[in-house]
Amino acid sequence: MWMKRSSLSIALLSLCLAACPGNNSTNNNVNYTCPATFTACGGAVVGTWKYVTNCPADTGTTIGCGVDGGTITVGQAGNISETITLGADGTFQTSVMESGSSTVVYSPACTSFVTDCTQLNNGNDAGTCSGTPATGCSCVTYIAPMTLAESGTYSVSGTSISVTLSSDGGIKSGGVSPYCVQGNFLLVNGNAMGMGTGPASFSVFARQ
Repeated sequence: MWMKRSSLSIALLSLCLAACPGNNSTNNNVNYTCPATFTACGGAVVGTWKYVTNCPADTGTTIGCGVDGGTITVGQAGNISETITLGADGTFQTSVMESGSSTVVYSPACTSFVTDCTQLNNGNDAGTCSGTPATGCSCVTYIAPMTLAESGTYSVSGTSISVTLSSDGGIKSGGVSPYCVQGNFLLVNGNAMGMGTGPASFSVFARQ
C-alpha cells in the first residue's frame, strides 16, 4: 500500500510522500518552522527553488476496517530532493528524486482473520509485518528511489500561480494554486486543486 498527498512543485506537481518532514524541518539542510496558517500574498517567483517541507506535519491517516472499534492507521516517511527553476521568460523545469516507506498499523479488531501478523505481508511491495493479532500488527512497506521531471510554462496573477505542462514526467497535471513569497521561502497551497489535507496544507521551497 502506498498512499500519497501533495508536495506541490509550483502549484501542481504532487510529490510529497505523505509524511513529509515535520513542523520544524531541516530537510535539505534548511531549517524552517511552519506558520500556523497559510495566507496567499504573491511575490516575485523567478529563480531556482528547492523543496524544504510540507506544512502542517503529517500525523498519519486513520480509517475504519469494517469492524466496530477497529482502525487502520497509515503513516509515511519520505525523502525528497526537488528543485524547481522558474524562468523570467515564463518557463519552468522541475526535477525530483524521492524514496520512502509506509507504515500501516492494524488494531486487534482488524486482525481477527489472521493467526500471525506475517500473514499480512505483501510480497509484491516487499512489506514486512510484525506484532501479534492479539495486540495489533504493524507493517512497513518500502518504495524504491525514483526520479521524475517536468517542464512547461507558468504565469502569475495576483496571489495565484498557474502552471501548464509541456512535458509530463508522471508527476501531476497543471493547474492554479495560491502562493506566497516570504523572504527566501516560497509557499504554495495545494488545496486549490483538491490536493493536500486541510485548508492550511502547503509546500515550502527555499530560494537557491
